[in-house]
Amino acid sequence: MTYTVSIVTAHELAHIMGVDHDTDNSGYVMAPSISTTHTNRWQFSLASKNAFDDLFAKPSSSCLRRTTIDRTALSANMTVALANPDTICRRAKANKGSYMCKNPMFYGNAAPQGDRVCTRIWCRKVNTKMCYPTFPSEGLICGKNKRCNDGTCQDHPDTESAVVDPECIWGDQAKISFVWSNVLKYEGNCAGLERKYGHLMCYDADVARYCCCEFGDFNYRCNHNTQADICEDSSDVCCLFCQGYKKTRSSESSRNVSGVTNDLSFVTIKVIDDLKAIPIEPYKQTAPPEED
Repeated sequence: MTYTVSIVTAHELAHIMGVDHDTDNSGYVMAPSISTTHTNRWQFSLASKNAFDDLFAKPSSSCLRRTTIDRTALSANMTVALANPDTICRRAKANKGSYMCKNPMFYGNAAPQGDRVCTRIWCRKVNTKMCYPTFPSEGLICGKNKRCNDGTCQDHPDTESAVVDPECIWGDQAKISFVWSNVLKYEGNCAGLERKYGHLMCYDADVARYCCCEFGDFNYRCNHNTQADICEDSSDVCCLFCQGYKKTRSSESSRNVSGVTNDLSFVTIKVIDDLKAIPIEPYKQTAPPEED
């Protein structure tokens, strides 16, 4: 079950109550077809509201106008599974191999968060190199202390949304595929990429689109030296190697390490500069509307 079921259920219940399809293309609940591009899908159009009023005004609908019956407000919390966009994709595509596509190009060339994920998310179609849009769940975490509500990312502080990384809300993309200089290929997940090539890959812009790995040393020669030689002046370049190191002198009392520092600044990591990472993932921007 996904949010699509909620939309279709509301639509069909309205049909049972005598409400016809909307005749325009405004994308309300009673649109002839549903689409992730519809920004009014949480509401009924004025024409639909008038049809409801006509129904309630009929003598045969007097039971609908009763005010003396007991009212019990029903509520339910969203299951943990539907808070995970990968699970939403697996259910929407009816395939366990589907997952959320997190390339920023699908989300207005920005990180997949905020309002951009509250109207639609993109899901990988298994056995293809295509990503298709699908409906996100209401209540989906869209930022730190924020959740989706009626298509917008709104303040909603709670235990789960308070602990997300604002730069990487849902973690790594489930699967990645890269080719470097048409020579080397990598297919797998982000953790495997880090194990194979190190944290340096996190500095590559293409890798950063898919992987939320922590940045490590910017230079592969950092650990070829001692902390005393490197970390006094190059802790910004060797942030992982120098983690926890306490400087013992000021920059004015520097020993003769400038040569090492300058050397480091000119050394580049081969994996990044010589083997430029290019994602081999063609994209499909639109999908046919799901029919009523």
